[in-house]
Amino acid sequence: MRDYEQHGVSEDWIIDPEEEKVAQYVLANGKFSRLLKAAEGIIDCRAVKVFSIPIQAIFDKKLNRGALRTMLD
Repeated sequence: MRDYEQHGVSEDWIIDPEEEKVAQYVLANGKFSRLLKAAEGIIDCRAVKVFSIPIQAIFDKKLNRGALRTMLD
């Protein structure tokens, strides 16, 4: 993450497939701060404004397809 900070990457998601959780970090004043760590709910991408996905859709193929179809409509 330090490398990402140094290169100005505005957002980073750490996905834990074993616990099915996502941690979302955003860059502020040159440092990442955790915005979210959750196993449910919806995660809204800050770097790509139109990208929003239910967290469980990251881990479930059927939910993932449905979420992608919704974004593409």
